Amino acid sequence: MSEDKKINRRLCILRDHLNYNSQNNSQQQTQSTINDDDQSSLQINNCYSISNNPPFTINYFEPHENESLRSYHLSLKQKDNKLLPKTKSLNELKAFYATDANSLSSRLLQSRERKLFTKGYTQTREKVLEILNTNDLYTIDNEWNVHQFRQQLDSQYREFMKSNLITVQLINEEIHKFLGGLEVALNYDVSFAAKVTVSLQLFGTCIYRLGTEKHLYLLDDLNKGIDIGCFMMTEIGHGSNVRKIETTATFDNNTKEFIIHSPTDSSCKYWIGNSAVYGTKAVVFAQLLMNGQNKGVHVFYVPLRDPKTLTLREGIEVRDVGVKQGWNAVDNGCIRFNKVRIPLDNLLDKYGKVDVEGNYSSNIKDENVRFAVTLSALAIGRLLYIAGPTFALQTGLTTAVRYAHQRRQFGNGMKETLIWDYPTHKDKIIPMFAYVHAFYAGWSTLAEECSKITEDFHAIVSGIKAYTCEYVSPALLTLRVCCGGHGYSENNRIGRLMNDMDVFNTAEGDGTVLYQQVAKYLMDKLKNQKLVKKESVLYQVFNESNKKCNTSSITTNNVGEFQRKALSFRVFTLLQECGKLLTKDSNWNNHLVKLVELAKSYIELELLNRLQNVLVINAVDNESKLVLQMLSDMFGYLIIRKDLSFYLINNYFDGTIASQMEKGLEILFRDIDKYTLDIITSFNVPDFLLRAPIGVNGNYVQNTLESIGMKRLNV
Repeated sequence: MSEDKKINRRLCILRDHLNYNSQNNSQQQTQSTINDDDQSSLQINNCYSISNNPPFTINYFEPHENESLRSYHLSLKQKDNKLLPKTKSLNELKAFYATDANSLSSRLLQSRERKLFTKGYTQTREKVLEILNTNDLYTIDNEWNVHQFRQQLDSQYREFMKSNLITVQLINEEIHKFLGGLEVALNYDVSFAAKVTVSLQLFGTCIYRLGTEKHLYLLDDLNKGIDIGCFMMTEIGHGSNVRKIETTATFDNNTKEFIIHSPTDSSCKYWIGNSAVYGTKAVVFAQLLMNGQNKGVHVFYVPLRDPKTLTLREGIEVRDVGVKQGWNAVDNGCIRFNKVRIPLDNLLDKYGKVDVEGNYSSNIKDENVRFAVTLSALAIGRLLYIAGPTFALQTGLTTAVRYAHQRRQFGNGMKETLIWDYPTHKDKIIPMFAYVHAFYAGWSTLAEECSKITEDFHAIVSGIKAYTCEYVSPALLTLRVCCGGHGYSENNRIGRLMNDMDVFNTAEGDGTVLYQQVAKYLMDKLKNQKLVKKESVLYQVFNESNKKCNTSSITTNNVGEFQRKALSFRVFTLLQECGKLLTKDSNWNNHLVKLVELAKSYIELELLNRLQNVLVINAVDNESKLVLQMLSDMFGYLIIRKDLSFYLINNYFDGTIASQMEKGLEILFRDIDKYTLDIITSFNVPDFLLRAPIGVNGNYVQNTLESIGMKRLNV
């Protein structure tokens, strides 16, 4: 390509980006600067080309600068293509690089997916794997700029939606299938998974769960990828406190329309995914104003752009919020509405209706209850924010552990010592195996419970979401550091995963706010213990936890019971303390530190219970059960050790028991070490998705050189 054409193309990219932000018709302007010869060369070079579905023109950009990395990624696809599975029964399920379905890694995978297999989880995962593997459109280049990254991912998303594998209806009716697809999408690229989730789960679920029959037509083009959905709740001035958002929807009695308006600067919708460039439809949370009265927060469908031209509707101003720490293929925007009129039917009116005469009605008379029910319809999103970080941590562990079993550093003998053999290395990483299985148990069991959003479900999913995200972000940083300089490379992806996961701590609810929801739930239950279900974890807390430890020695047979009782005692004691504090001083905020501590302790008990009573019990054979039991015991011990001072101060057990626990952890670390590579293989992350030269199968030195185009020496 001539230098003039390169310069011309770069100018097109820059101009296109600026034109989007100034609301000019960027498609026509940029297209006019590219002659027919340029278009042909761009299409030949496999760049983003004119799309026939939907029928609008997308601008072009330079081909992949890093052809070595692209070639390396394509070679991984070719190698993995022969291994693409089509599993028909659970006992045929084989981990990607296992020798067969009877290997330990395969049996561990079967154990984890035993409850999921019959729900379509595994089958959907395998179908999405095949789509991403067999089409070379699905590649990621680390050297794309943000605008290029967005364009490529938009092209990939629209192509993926043609498969009709993931739809709004599937997300809301067959969540296990969506989770299976999400596992692959997230391992491929978090921005890709986010684009799917924002459009289908956030926007689509609002239409599906908060709208009525008259709104379902909106899902047709959404499921085809013609429409791109946006979820407009957050404002510059309000995030977690949704009740106080400032955007208004005023009913006009004369025209029978709603007027969507941003009355203040702080009311501009902000951080809105898919909105800066590609979004065509939005659900907007706004205060419903009627006849001078505020009826509270309601949700409205608002057309954003023409899906054929991407031209913004009149009265809507959009700005790109710019480069972020992660998720940079998702075009987040800032939106201001200037008295935008929408029809009466655009109110999503399942829980609150307005008729043509301007009369408001709802089957839920209490505004607070109505608001809570509206938001509870979106609780399923928090389930995804548990599964996503779990998948990310599995991916990070796969890279870091495989690398540690190859990389050598220092040592006294002729051969340097594997970094995995240094106790400090294992001490950082091995606990993550226990935690990631606890998180897996968390999301997989909640998926079974989410068909009916109850008060219990809402509290537990909120708390586990906060706890999981709080752990995974620093864990990925630790894995990055454990990989040394290689971990810092974008090619090895741990740093990108770390950045992409960081926002999970605040998206779908800030952790501290979510912990308070758990604490309020627990305090309410403390006052109404008779309403606690016998099969719940809380029933054990209230009925078996006010006694001190009666165990003189921890054995293999009683370790699980010991751990459950210890964690239950901690929850019960903190509940009593918080109850007394709130009796003396009813100002909730004065006791936040203790209340958050209470919430975390309860979530730890929930995770341990789910790990013991579901994941371990579902093991397909004795050996896999042994491994899962060790991971469960390790998780319980790690939690108790973290809070050891609490137990000693409250005289729950003495130093003898504490010493036994420490010895037990030492033995578990030693024993689980033998299985680390089997566990990593059971995570089932194909090389073409992992893409980390130091983490994929083979020699990390040769992989690294190949990924940057360096020829190997013939020695």
